[in-house]
Amino acid sequence: MTSAVRRWGAAWCVAIFPRHGETGSEARTSGYAVEIHGELDAASRQELGVQLRRMLEFGAPVTLDLTHLKFCGVAAIEEILQVADLARHSDVSLSIIAPDTLAPYFALSEDMRDR
Repeated sequence: MTSAVRRWGAAWCVAIFPRHGETGSEARTSGYAVEIHGELDAASRQELGVQLRRMLEFGAPVTLDLTHLKFCGVAAIEEILQVADLARHSDVSLSIIAPDTLAPYFALSEDMRDR
């Protein structure tokens, strides 16, 4: 059975679901799916960063799903990009699923990093 951990900010919610590579009593967590719902802005930046950095401490792959956001401000995007850099330097896989409205920001960051 999959359970979720939920954390709320003033205008947002994080749902964390363990992903399992196997079924049965020997199942191990092979990573985490993190869904963020609501609105992210400058006021939520710090708490967002704290929550995402905690996920990286487990060392398991993380998939960050931003498709449920109603709004995502530049400060939150910057925080997510900083966490992505930390994941890369920590050798932790972080995949970001972004809606069409946010995808260009993450693609631009990827292009700048490759130069």
